[in-house]
Amino acid sequence: MITKPNILPTPIAPPLPEVYQIEVSSVCNFNCIMCPTQFFPRKDKTKFISLDLVKKIIDQGDLDASYFVELQMSGEPLLHPNIEEIIDIVKSTGVLVGMSTNGSMIAKKLEAIAKLDYLTVSIDSLSEYENIRKNGSKEILLENLEYLIGTAQKYNIVVDLQLVELEGWEKEKEKIEKMYGFFFNVRSVPNCYLPYFFSEINLPTSTELCLNPWLSVSIACNGNVTACCIAQGDDIQLGNLKEQTLREVWQGREIRSLRKEHLRKDYRPVCAKCYMRSPFLFHWNLYLQSIKRRY
Repeated sequence: MITKPNILPTPIAPPLPEVYQIEVSSVCNFNCIMCPTQFFPRKDKTKFISLDLVKKIIDQGDLDASYFVELQMSGEPLLHPNIEEIIDIVKSTGVLVGMSTNGSMIAKKLEAIAKLDYLTVSIDSLSEYENIRKNGSKEILLENLEYLIGTAQKYNIVVDLQLVELEGWEKEKEKIEKMYGFFFNVRSVPNCYLPYFFSEINLPTSTELCLNPWLSVSIACNGNVTACCIAQGDDIQLGNLKEQTLREVWQGREIRSLRKEHLRKDYRPVCAKCYMRSPFLFHWNLYLQSIKRRY
C-alpha cells in the first residue's frame, strides 16, 4: 500500500484511546520554581474531580482501552479528600494505577499509597530542595521517604524518585542514588517548559509527528479531555466527559481538527512550544519499566 508521506494510515487511530492521566486535583500545597501552571489558566476553577465523574468514566467504558492510568496532571493528588476511594474505583477495572506526588503527605496517606501499583516522588534536589520546591520541607520529605520504604516493600509498589533536569541535577542525582538507590529507582526528566520561563530561548519545534492525537488523551478534574499532559489549560479541549463518552469525543470534530493541524504542522501555541513530541511514549516506557521491576 502506498501512502502519502507523514500521513498515518487510518487504522493507526484506535476506536478508543488510552487514558494517560486522570487529574484528581488541580491545586497544590507547593509553589515550585519550574511549575508551569501559571502559564495554563482555566476558566473552570474546579479543584478536585468528583466521585460521580470518576464513576461515570468507569461506567461508560472510557478506560476500556487503558492499561495504566496515573492520577495526576497539574496539582497534588494526595490533597484529594477521597483519593483512596478513587484508587479503588479505577483499580476495579483491572487497570494499573500510578501517581506523582511532591511527597509532603506520604505519612498521612499511607493507606491510599499502599493500593497503588506505581508512585513517582518529585524531589529535584536535596541541596536546594526548599529553594526549588517552595513551601516544601526537606525534613518532612526525608521522614516520609522512610515511611515509604516499608510500605513499598510490603505492598510491592514500584517507586521512582524524580529530578527535573535543572542546573546541577547530575550531582543531585548521585546524592539521591547513594541515599535511596537500594530501595527506589532514581531518574531524571527534561524540563519541558523552558520556552515559557525564558522568552529568549527559541527552541526549534520538533519536526516529528506527535502521536498523541491518534493514540492517547488526558482527563482534567473538570472533565475536559485534552491531548496530553503538557496542555494543562484551555488550549486544547477535545470534549468533556460530564456531557460525552470518551468514544464520542474521540470521533468528534475537535480531535479530527487537531490531527489535521499536526499533519500540516500548523500548530496551536502550546504545541508550537513543545519539543517533547508524543509524551504518551514516556508513559508507555514507565509502564514497561514498572512491570519489569515489579515482576
